[in-house]
Amino acid sequence: MEHTLGPQRGRTGQVFLLGLFVAAAAFLPYVIVDKGHFFFYGDFNVQQIPFYQLAHQAVREGNLWWSWKTDLGANFIGSYSFYLLFSPFFWLTIPFPTGFVPYLMAPLLVLKSGCAAAMAEADKAARIEREAEEEVAQWDRRAELALRANREDMAREALAEKIQAQERLAQLAGNREEYERLADKCRE
Repeated sequence: MEHTLGPQRGRTGQVFLLGLFVAAAAFLPYVIVDKGHFFFYGDFNVQQIPFYQLAHQAVREGNLWWSWKTDLGANFIGSYSFYLLFSPFFWLTIPFPTGFVPYLMAPLLVLKSGCAAAMAEADKAARIEREAEEEVAQWDRRAELALRANREDMAREALAEKIQAQERLAQLAGNREEYERLADKCRE
């Protein structure tokens, strides 16, 4: 069971960049029409962008414990940690002034898309590697069965297939590790 469409060594950055470019191509016309903003229908405009701005301003000013701007007042960390504070993408906005936050939404979504592509490819590589491990075990079982049936010729063939499967597995393990390194960078 050879995977010709499986992940290939040296292509980790390409997958990330492909995700970036596809998202950029999709969002750019809207950003141009909206003069730098990325407006999206629904909760994105009325919740996500204001949450980003409020959390951004609070972090930059050091007001992390209590916010009077949420309902009648609320624990800031408890209210916004789920949405933003534990997102590595949120922290990329901190060096910019709060007024820039609406303009950063499209670049953040593009970056998230690139990271999502890299993580999906890492998951695919891990799945293909698990399938290759099962193939190695399957050829090993076939060799044992052939030996029990006194069919040394079939056992040799099964062991030869097992060796080829082990070589593919070693290559896939290297590919998976490469994709996981890129996915880990996205998580940081």
